[in-house]
Amino acid sequence: MKIALLEPIGVPEETIQAYGDKIRSLGHEFVSYDTVTTDPEELKERSKGCEIVMIANHPYKDEVVAASEDLKMISVAFTGIDHVGTKVCKEKGVTVCNAAGYSNETVAELILGFAVDALRNVAKANDVVRKGGTSAGIGGREICGRTVGIIGLGQIGTRAAELFQAFGAKVIAYNRSQSQKAIDMGFACVDVFDMEPPIPEDYPLLHGKNTLLTPHQAFISEESMLRRAEIVFRNVFAYLEGKPENVCKL
Repeated sequence: MKIALLEPIGVPEETIQAYGDKIRSLGHEFVSYDTVTTDPEELKERSKGCEIVMIANHPYKDEVVAASEDLKMISVAFTGIDHVGTKVCKEKGVTVCNAAGYSNETVAELILGFAVDALRNVAKANDVVRKGGTSAGIGGREICGRTVGIIGLGQIGTRAAELFQAFGAKVIAYNRSQSQKAIDMGFACVDVFDMEPPIPEDYPLLHGKNTLLTPHQAFISEESMLRRAEIVFRNVFAYLEGKPENVCKL
């Protein structure tokens, strides 16, 4: 069986090759690519003869799935699969597995970091000291004793709640199934936009007051990338054993 990693997944090459050696020890062929391509023709070429492919978060569209005659399984190094041609996958019976959970800790910790910055003016203080200023007027407030609202109590929301509670905050959480309620937080911290960065200069949030913006980085840490690789390859090994894991409903 031919198995290919079609693009980098944010871990060292030696990590990829260690997993590749394990695949080869089971009698399969393994190929990996260290460059990203979104060209459908190149993706078709990289997928040729593969029964299993691994991808990250770049498009793997219906036309590529359709052209990959031997394809049986896609292991996605991401939580969402909206960039995968799931329509044709369903038609062809291709199994799609994701890497849900790999970034729970990383995202939750950044949320806490946002809160610390919002309350203690960390980024602002950095700019002030570099411009020869003082601490006058930028002392801030504590997380301890404050009330934190979390909308969506999934795995990431739950972990964020635990971290806030460890800081002594009171947590109020709302799920979609409950009545929706607007919470005026007074400060907006945004990592995910309605487009991928770079963000155009006239984007409203870039000029909003009390905003802290990051370029869709919440899921990225050294640890989360290693966890992601482990899950992605574990999905492959589980499929080879006839016991697929993290199977997505198409």
